This record gives sequence, structure tokens and C-alpha cells, in this order.
Amino acid sequence: MPCSWMSLDAMDISGELQLGVDHEIYRRRLDPTGDALDNEEQHDITLGKSPRERELKEEYCGSCYGAEERDGQCCNTCTEVHDAYRKKGWAVKAASGVEQCESEGEEHRLREQQGEGCALWGSLSVNKVAGNFHFAPGRSYQRGSVHVHDLVPFQDKDIDFSHHIVSLSFGTVYPGMVNPLDGVAVQQANRDNAQGQPGMFQYFLKTSGLSPEHKLPGVFFFYDLSPIKVEIREYKDSFLHFLTNVCAIVGGIFTVAGLLDGMVYFGHNALKKKVELGKLS
Repeated sequence: MPCSWMSLDAMDISGELQLGVDHEIYRRRLDPTGDALDNEEQHDITLGKSPRERELKEEYCGSCYGAEERDGQCCNTCTEVHDAYRKKGWAVKAASGVEQCESEGEEHRLREQQGEGCALWGSLSVNKVAGNFHFAPGRSYQRGSVHVHDLVPFQDKDIDFSHHIVSLSFGTVYPGMVNPLDGVAVQQANRDNAQGQPGMFQYFLKTSGLSPEHKLPGVFFFYDLSPIKVEIREYKDSFLHFLTNVCAIVGGIFTVAGLLDGMVYFGHNALKKKVELGKLS
């Protein structure tokens, strides 16, 4: 994916949102084979004004195509037109139908860079809470509580999501540090390999803070005390309690024996009466 197509955003559960991050993030354009197209390190290759923005005269007032918030509002650039549409909650217009976008050559630049890759490196500051950061095509913005990317300019373009993670680490790098995602690669999609086809690639990370220090060598056992106390008590039964248990057992035996004897006696008498009446054949 070309550098100019890509947006880096970060967000977390505390509500902090970073859109289009470029501070301490460097990019380098790559050709389809992975070779650098230039040797310059750039924070954001989309930075800077377009030729149209530099040449605009003070009296020029571009149309907002019906998305004006007030009379006389001007939309002099492609970005301003798109922002006006987002504020209205309307679908963003395609570049081919907007005079400002056509004059700035946005569609031409997108097509010109199609097939390129992008090398990114640098550092990103995040809060010590759960969150995510992602690379995705299109300008990003927030609509209410929903994070949205403008994909209108890329509807008719092939997007290659193949990628290679050289190194991804959290915190201070120390000797012997192992990062699970180092060297992970997803190849470009083709007939025999669908890994790089358009879709969402998600990596779930669990990080633990660690401060490497020179400390006393040895074997350490760490313990934690539970707030719940368990009491174990032993009781010795008296001889009288023993006799009571024995009597209960003997009484139970006699009771069961009496029940069995009564059942047998009742059955025997019933059978005897049937024989006497001649009902037993």
C-alpha cells in the first residue's frame, strides 16, 4: 500500500484518540519489488500544500456542493469539501466529481502511486491502558463514537495488504528481549496464496512492564497472603458419645429387621388365605 494512501491511528479505552499520527513516524516509498524510491526520511509524504492550494487567489471561493454551514462559506480545497460533507453526515463525494479535487490532481496522484509499498518506522506514545493502533487506507475521522475511514477514493483500486513486521516492541529495548511479532510476514495475494487479499489483519498483544536492572543473583520465591483465613479444628469424642452412636446403630438394625419381618409375615399370611380359599391355581 502506498504511503500516501495510509493513515496511522491510535485509540484506547480511556477515550484518547490520535488520528493521522505522523510525529516521530517516518515513511519511505518503495517500488513493487521492495526497493526504496528515495533515500529521504519523511514524516508524512502527504504533508505540504498542493500546487492548487499555493496558487489560489485571495478572492477565490470554491463551492461546498450544498454542504455549507453558513452563507458565503468557501471550500477551496478537496479536503475542505470532504470535511464539509462529513460535518453534514453526508457520503463523501468522489474526487472525479469535485472541481477542487480534480484541480489538485488527487485522483492522478492516487493512480500514479498504485502498486507502491511503504516502509514505516519510529515510535508511538500510548497510554498504559488497553487500546489499538492500526494502519488503514483513507483519511480517518470520528463520527460520534464511531471511527471511520474515507474509502471513496479507493473503490476502484486494488489494495495489497501484504506486510512484513521487522520489529515491534513496547517500552525500553534491553538485551535478550524477545518480541513475538518480529519477523512476521504476510505475502502478497495470488492464485495460490490468499493471505494478502483485502481484509482485516488483527494481532492481539499482551504486554507486561519490565525494567531490566543489575540485581543480586540468586533464587527468589515470591509469595502473597490471602485475605481469607482457614481454621482447622479437631475434636475428641467422649465415651458416652461412643455409646450413644453404638446404641443408635443397634437400634437402627433392630428397626430394619422388624420392618423386614413384618413384610414377610404379612406376605405369608396373605398367601395362606388365598390357598385356603382355593384361589391359587
